Amino acid sequence: MGSSGLELVVGARRDAEWGPVVLIGLGGIWIEVLKEIELRNEFKAVLIFDAFDAARDENKRMGFLSQIRKAKSQLKEKWNIIVSARTYDAKKSTDLVRLFSPTEDIGGYSAVRKISVNELSENEIQEASTSPLLYNFYSKSTPELKEILHIPFFLKILEAILLEYSDESVEEIKRYKSETQLLDFFWQRKIDETEFAMQTQKFLLWFTRELVEIKTLSISKSDLLKTGGDSMFETFERLRSELIIDEVSFKNARIAYAHNIFFDYAVSRLCIEHDYNSLLAFISEDYSRAFFLRPSFVYFFTAVWYENKEIFWDLFKRLIGNEQKEIQLFVRLIINSTIASQFSSVEDLDYVLKFNGTLSGDE
Repeated sequence: MGSSGLELVVGARRDAEWGPVVLIGLGGIWIEVLKEIELRNEFKAVLIFDAFDAARDENKRMGFLSQIRKAKSQLKEKWNIIVSARTYDAKKSTDLVRLFSPTEDIGGYSAVRKISVNELSENEIQEASTSPLLYNFYSKSTPELKEILHIPFFLKILEAILLEYSDESVEEIKRYKSETQLLDFFWQRKIDETEFAMQTQKFLLWFTRELVEIKTLSISKSDLLKTGGDSMFETFERLRSELIIDEVSFKNARIAYAHNIFFDYAVSRLCIEHDYNSLLAFISEDYSRAFFLRPSFVYFFTAVWYENKEIFWDLFKRLIGNEQKEIQLFVRLIINSTIASQFSSVEDLDYVLKFNGTLSGDE
């Protein structure tokens, strides 16, 4: 057993806009250490709880909230507390909203002090384009794709595609209207059409199902060491070189998708099936998946919407006919929002209108 002491990781830089910035990672009873820190001026320090939405399990989320609650209660004299989360997760977590709302008004998200990280502006996209090819491609894309490319992750994905591929099929991307279509193209080129496709698919199937099963976004590297042979390690190295998977955590002890969007998409592609019974079994195995895997279900149904409307409406009909209350909630939360975001004409809604008994011309 090692000698007692303080576990501490420190990183620092002098930022052009913010000035001196320090990142501190602590072991032990962190709350006590932060309470004892002496501030050098009248301004409070800032403590950031990053990626609240990355907790894909209710127990983990409650543990996260417990630590945030403790920090707000015990560190309020010296520290301002910030929690980063996607807007959707922030709105849907009533506990988080209550925690950050004034005591006299806990009525809604609007009461919470919040800072939105905006998407790229037109000028920023032009500045971020490393070559004229990328911005020219962006300029000639559909309005829907342009909106998607204002998100830095997807602009980076498009850049990677254009730098590596130049065949005629790349031109088809300009007509895309959804994130799923862009991710489909990237996945097909980087995984499905490679020399090691089967090997890579096998690895990703194991890895993604493992993450879903244990409800987390990373696994211990020791799990890979126990499970894999040489081919598995070679696959891991290839995926890491393509920036699809990465080593994370202290001393790179864990493995995760390089971005949460890759995880969300991988689940939609590898874990969710088009067959109704298989889909229902996947949802029913753990009803909380409708919330924690919501982005994956949205990607799944968006892909089905563009690939085969007949299958989409068949799944819609069978799920909406299921009287289980959790399935009804799933339809409202996932499928209805997919229809609302993807339809482009009244014809796209024919099935819903007929299902609801709306006569033609009464739309």
